[in-house]
Amino acid sequence: MKRDIFDLMDGCREERLNLEGATPFSARRIRTRTMSMLKGKEAKRCAQRRSRLLRGLLVAAVVGTLCCATAFAVLNSLREIARADMGVTTTEPIPEWSEYETTGGEAGETEPRAELTAALCAGDRVYAYLEAAPVPPDVAEALAADAPEYEWWPGDITLSTCTSLLEQVGYDRETQTALVKVSLRSQELEEVAEVGLILQLRHDGQTEQTYGAVTVPIVEQQAVRCEVDLPVVNTTDDLAANLHPEDVPLLSDYEMEGRITWLSISVGQLEVVLEAPNVTEWLAASGAGQIQGNSRGLPPEIQEGFLRSLYLKSWAAGVNEALEGMTFRLRDGTSVAVEDLPRDGSGGWWAAENTPALMYDGTVRYEFVLSQALDLSTIRSVTVGGKEYTLPAAGLPED
Repeated sequence: MKRDIFDLMDGCREERLNLEGATPFSARRIRTRTMSMLKGKEAKRCAQRRSRLLRGLLVAAVVGTLCCATAFAVLNSLREIARADMGVTTTEPIPEWSEYETTGGEAGETEPRAELTAALCAGDRVYAYLEAAPVPPDVAEALAADAPEYEWWPGDITLSTCTSLLEQVGYDRETQTALVKVSLRSQELEEVAEVGLILQLRHDGQTEQTYGAVTVPIVEQQAVRCEVDLPVVNTTDDLAANLHPEDVPLLSDYEMEGRITWLSISVGQLEVVLEAPNVTEWLAASGAGQIQGNSRGLPPEIQEGFLRSLYLKSWAAGVNEALEGMTFRLRDGTSVAVEDLPRDGSGGWWAAENTPALMYDGTVRYEFVLSQALDLSTIRSVTVGGKEYTLPAAGLPED
């Protein structure tokens, strides 16, 4: 029986595995080689999403063209490119955005350097913009074009576990300085004061140049929360949509209901809390427990993670339906739909990194991840499910 291995692994974390150490090929490089056409289409869609303007909330300045060397001339500095990429204004910068002094590059410099020019801290995510020099023009062009032979690489990250993505978003040809965006995600970022890494340039899987160590300070993040009450329905069809056709006959005809009870908004994402029947109750009612992956050779821990993944994915359908049409009312009197915010990846509400113990109690988190910074001070209220909820002012204690 065929099954998508990614579905089998979703929701499963194996803490005993040692993922440290070097590997000659990154997931990014493999993905680039095997899915170049799909990446091109997705990059085009992302550029279109990023180009939307949201007055009083987000600032997007030619973000969709930042990877093109010819577009850099419209911006005065690499730091301005970083601001535009993250949608940050200079008149009233948000507290989570920090800018740092750099030595600045000079034409003809030969000593490798990497310096932090700006960073956005967003809960379990941090986006750091690094200046790296010297980077030859031909190499910079290959990196900007996402050519598979070259890639930026984070060495010696001072986190035990994290996911990372490095991409070149700017280049100064005169000083041969590249602007590298480093995106990190880890639960540890909410507990540490700083995170360090060593910026490297790889060529065909081998380190070609080490530009040096960089430390990114982690600043405190604001968030506004409000209590909400939204029904969420989960049905057989929601579960069947995530299964192989051969597994669908194993399911029961069921319908269950949960409720979204909390909404949290921060600079980088929106998050809701769903109170629903727990995993054990859902397995019994849906018949999903009969899908025995271990009979096909899966170890028990993979089987458990697979069933948790089905639980999260099937409830996600109802969460997205319940939150459809969510709108922010701004303090200047205008409104903006959440679905129009620049968002990460394919968008929509997806399961956050949930703690299995809470899931078995029926408490599940879903998040809507943004690709640009959200200015919380501009938001007065949120309307969802036909009801308007007033939000506390950013930076003030909640009632």
